[in-house]
Amino acid sequence: MKICAINNLYFPYNKGGAEKVIEAVRYFWTQKGHDFFVISSRPKKKSHKNEEIKRDYYFNSWYFDLNKMPRLFRYFWHLYDLFDVITAFKICRVVKKEKPDFILLNNLKGLSYFLPFFLKNLKIKTILILHDVQLIEPSGLIIFEKENRIKSTINRFYIFLCRMLYSGIVFVISPSKWLLDLHVQNDFFKKAIIKKVVPNPAPDFYTECIQHNHGVNNFLFVGQLASHKGVDMLVDVFSRQADFKLNIIGEGHKINKNKYFNIEFLGKMNRNEVLKKMKEADCLVVPSLCYENSPTVIYEAASVGLPVIASRIGGIPELVKYLGGALFNPGDKLDLMKKIIWASKNPKILREMGLKSREKIKQYSVVNYCEQIESIKNISD
Repeated sequence: MKICAINNLYFPYNKGGAEKVIEAVRYFWTQKGHDFFVISSRPKKKSHKNEEIKRDYYFNSWYFDLNKMPRLFRYFWHLYDLFDVITAFKICRVVKKEKPDFILLNNLKGLSYFLPFFLKNLKIKTILILHDVQLIEPSGLIIFEKENRIKSTINRFYIFLCRMLYSGIVFVISPSKWLLDLHVQNDFFKKAIIKKVVPNPAPDFYTECIQHNHGVNNFLFVGQLASHKGVDMLVDVFSRQADFKLNIIGEGHKINKNKYFNIEFLGKMNRNEVLKKMKEADCLVVPSLCYENSPTVIYEAASVGLPVIASRIGGIPELVKYLGGALFNPGDKLDLMKKIIWASKNPKILREMGLKSREKIKQYSVVNYCEQIESIKNISD
């Protein structure tokens, strides 16, 4: 069986959860003897020595560096990307040459939103995997208390165009019910015969958890240092709680790191280093102010039995409610502080949550994920 995954980013240019999902399913299917290749983008006019050039295909795109570009450039680039027929044609030419049995269509920002229209004519089974809100909001971010932005005239026109370009999609899966419902509410995928919630595959950590004998006072944040991730709010809350320690893993905008004696900024870390810090922590905090789909960091935390305190926003609540953890109102510093204090006073309950989540997350294995995709692949159009 030959499988093609199309996503706007992939190793060595990966940034988010979609790439981790592709890496997981690629490893699984290649271990089974199947042929798996990826079509992705690279920074404009650059290539990396670690590109798997012999098997994968990379197309030049401004997408990787888009956030560094002037606002006016980004505005016109999004419009161009919707109708980038040239890139869509080039990708289709690769697909025709490779003749995969089916295609896993992921994030297309930077690879032309015209691509689904072209792929429809190739008569190759295509399964769309939703990962974020880029078909609803071009930036991919819907911010708490700024939700009305997607109702603007310009944004409604953008949604209309995306809806038309994706109108031929027949098979759709989403990691969260929230994200799938958001697209359906905006009249996407009316012709789809399968619209299914399939949680992302969890990382296969399942290592032994470290059992602490002390109370809960060692908290952890893992993610981008950006205001929409709630990191500024988190730092402000912990700066007022001298009894608790906060470790922050990630990079992004500058914060005065010398100002806080109980907060340590660890910078960017690789997967094994993050795993080690998760095993040492008492609780993970996910304070997002943006409507997240199904954050990979929560899957990772559950895989090592690390309990979670997270914002009640987007697809986070359905994930936390299943795996176990505590929720607080997004942007509410007082509510977050209450949950942190509650955690510190209830270490036994918190650790039991973590252990239960470690068992539950095993149901989100890559084996189960790929089996569900194969079952969809075997359905007739």
